[in-house]
Amino acid sequence: MASTDNLLIIGSGALALSTALAFSSRHPATHIIVLSRENTLDSSEASSAVDLRQLRNDCQSSAIPTLEADAKHILREDPELRHCLYTRGEICALVKGDVRSTKILAERRTVLGLDDQKSSSKLLSSPESIRSIITASNAETVETSKLPKSRWQEAVFDPSTAIVDLRQLLLILYRRCQGRSNITFKFGVDIQRPIIEDNVFKGLILNGGSEITAQTAVVTDDLLCHKLFGLSSLMKATGYDATWLKPSDSVLKKYKDIPVLTNLSTGFTVFPPVNGEFKCTLELNDYGDVNVSDAESCAWSLAPKTEREIRRNLAEVLPEAADQPFSRSKLALSVSTEKRTGLIDRHPQLDALFIATLPTTLEPLGISLGTRVVDQIDQAVTSKLCQSLGLSGRFSVAEDTLAFHKPIVVVGAGVFGLSTALHLARRGYKNVTILDREAYDQTGYTSAAASADQNKIIRASYGTQKLYESLAFKALDLWDEWNSDVRNSSDLPDSLFFHDRLWDNCGFLRAGELAGLDPQEKATQDSFPEALKDTQYRLSDESRREDARMNGIPSTKLDPFDRSQRGLGIDGIFDGTGGYVAADKSCSWVLHLCQKLGVRTKLGKQFAFREFIREGSRITGVKTGVEGTAFPADLVIVAAGGWTPSIVPEVADLLQTTAGSVVKIQLPPQNERPDLWKKYSSSEFPCWSWRLTGKKLQGTEVGGIYGFPRTQDGVIKIGFRGTKWTNLAYSNAQGRLISYPETSPIGLPNKAMENIREFCKENMPDLVGLPLSTRLCWYTDSVDSSFLIDRVPGTEGLVVASGGSGHGFKFLPVLGEHVVDVVEKKDTGYTNLFKWRDPSAGGKKARFNTPSDEWPALRQDDMSRSW
Repeated sequence: MASTDNLLIIGSGALALSTALAFSSRHPATHIIVLSRENTLDSSEASSAVDLRQLRNDCQSSAIPTLEADAKHILREDPELRHCLYTRGEICALVKGDVRSTKILAERRTVLGLDDQKSSSKLLSSPESIRSIITASNAETVETSKLPKSRWQEAVFDPSTAIVDLRQLLLILYRRCQGRSNITFKFGVDIQRPIIEDNVFKGLILNGGSEITAQTAVVTDDLLCHKLFGLSSLMKATGYDATWLKPSDSVLKKYKDIPVLTNLSTGFTVFPPVNGEFKCTLELNDYGDVNVSDAESCAWSLAPKTEREIRRNLAEVLPEAADQPFSRSKLALSVSTEKRTGLIDRHPQLDALFIATLPTTLEPLGISLGTRVVDQIDQAVTSKLCQSLGLSGRFSVAEDTLAFHKPIVVVGAGVFGLSTALHLARRGYKNVTILDREAYDQTGYTSAAASADQNKIIRASYGTQKLYESLAFKALDLWDEWNSDVRNSSDLPDSLFFHDRLWDNCGFLRAGELAGLDPQEKATQDSFPEALKDTQYRLSDESRREDARMNGIPSTKLDPFDRSQRGLGIDGIFDGTGGYVAADKSCSWVLHLCQKLGVRTKLGKQFAFREFIREGSRITGVKTGVEGTAFPADLVIVAAGGWTPSIVPEVADLLQTTAGSVVKIQLPPQNERPDLWKKYSSSEFPCWSWRLTGKKLQGTEVGGIYGFPRTQDGVIKIGFRGTKWTNLAYSNAQGRLISYPETSPIGLPNKAMENIREFCKENMPDLVGLPLSTRLCWYTDSVDSSFLIDRVPGTEGLVVASGGSGHGFKFLPVLGEHVVDVVEKKDTGYTNLFKWRDPSAGGKKARFNTPSDEWPALRQDDMSRSW
């Protein structure tokens, strides 16, 4: 930078101060202004100055262990900074059966090398072994019989975990900055808005009208990134409760050498005492929707349920501290990316502006990042540096990808279309429009489309298909987050209430009357993650049935049809990681998220796809409705489910629209039959499938059926996919007949109704004869049941995203990531898995969209609407 330049650093945490020091050393002639809303000297004002933080070494990204090691080295080698570092170790615990926490703990086991005999880390397999570490240095112990039932049931102990007194660290860095002649500070500054000219950052306008100009700026204040710099689509505001316990001298003495104690299942952490206080944190609540400005300015006190949960956790691990007084509390606010890491990169749209942020949980790592930020500013390295650090990738858009402001049209507001629009917006695309023939924003998700349904099964049972398995587990984590978001949100669409659960982890039973597991299930069990195999219960294994009982799983989840007691055969797997999602409510939720992120939604008959706008071999937009309203676009993404083959004729050999058969049975009012409402509730009854995979059904054999617990309204859904019907009733642009959704209420094929009826007679006789409705659910099957997400060969400006094949809905939170990767021409395992392929890849005997016994045609004279 020229000597006349000045650099503005916005923020005053560890990353900001280390950046200022590094830049000052490299560019002593440059004037550096450190600007902050807070006063770093006052820990009651600065969220970065909350006393203790861990030096994290977990699996959030591949960069974290490197940065943690660098930070430790810097702290240990500096005579002044080394007094800020404490190595106390950490016990990271969970409640057995908590699937999400089990996955996280398994990742930590891998990182810590617990399978290596040389590792100093330990696996603690019981509450007693956990307490033995906590009380190791104390002569006194508490009798186990006097302790409450513990939720600290299994843990990993890492003796190398370090904590940092961030308050002292910041004070030292601040004093060093004050000693530099080219660094000045401005505290207590209230920023109104940035000054931007021709997409170039020029400075800031402060409240009161004064201005600060700069040739270059680095924003390290994550909350300002979220609020003022257009990055709310990439970063989520979150928070957690922090409180400080002032115990008696005897309690302090007893527990002065404890490690950090973390419970992944309860969200609780307590730190070793420093300066006579224990710091406790709780992530029980989701403060993502708290107004940041209001939360920063208000006095904070713990909610009663929060205090109860903190004291309950203390009673289980530090019982003498559980009734000690709290000295102060704080809502610790933070902003992070979806992967809960930071961002270091140029701003995606504004020149002369750089982003360098870390969430509060990773704040101590900022001390090792200052020189890297300066490298980025100096362009000594490209943005690939940050990608290699795992701290970016969101902002680095290849030259041959779409500019953020160019129009993108998504045809279809189902699972593929919604997820695509959501992730386009999250990656910074500003001009995205969804078109759909259904007015979902007004009516909720009710139509013949597969996405518009009451519920869909969630599972990660994919045999040897590890990419799908991994994607399913990633989606499960995000479904958990969405449940929390809905529960704590004050801004919900009309079709949702705060008590609604988008997904229910009620378990998934895959069973049949024959002994043994089919090849698909055997492959699933063989390849399932080792850390989660205890969530898989074999029905014919009495010891595993007993394990389920000990883990609190009702026996009705393993045999909901009471076949064993009736002397009937049953075998299979109860999968504790599975369950179902409320499909209609989930789509409404994501549509709402898209609208909040600025995605335009054009829904209703007047926006039904009519034709493409073409210029030679390039698609330049679409026309909709009978009047042919034009929507110009630089890119069109067709994600229209069962209507996709009629819109994009090139997919006719790869995709075929087929009908699944569904009945919905209405239970009597709850006050009349409380027994049925209890029996079929998700607490007692699982999602289930009966001979859905494996040996093909012969003759009158019953199978190919699946079902769900009752809904809140007392509706039980049962589906049949043993046969997939087609409706070759539409002539596409190439004059070829293809299968097309039949949306009129014509009932179900007799074969489907017969299978459902016979199954219910044998296994759920109390449902037979109750009122029911029927529905054809129109799926889009691919030749190999794998999704099709790719650019259409020979046609520029057109991407297809379809082929859910009856298993796509569970991926609603994550599918769009991979569609956007295709848009940005990234080469990944998933873009290769979903790419355009030869129709013979699926090994089908007959050609798609042709008459075949393999997928018979619907016949009006072969339909049924009743039992």
